[in-house]
Amino acid sequence: METTNKNKLLYKIVEERKGLYCHAIEVTDKYNLQSIIEAVFDTYESEEITATDIFYFFDSIEVYHLTDDELTEEQNEENEKEVYNFNFKEYINPTI
Repeated sequence: METTNKNKLLYKIVEERKGLYCHAIEVTDKYNLQSIIEAVFDTYESEEITATDIFYFFDSIEVYHLTDDELTEEQNEENEKEVYNFNFKEYINPTI
């Protein structure tokens, strides 16, 4: 697979999973999202996959909010706003 596209990490994951991959994540809050970003950095950041590559990966991902049954409706609404307003560039940029 050609990896000259700026989304090298996406191509790498698709290759690793032999095409069985959906480029989307479901999270309950922004902290869950941040945890996923950190896990991707821990797993993939290298000479081959840079912080910029990881940013492009997240910049193109579909993010869906899941309600947390243990929270109130208002808490879930606040979490949903934070998830959908999450700025990957601001969060990842200090590492680039």
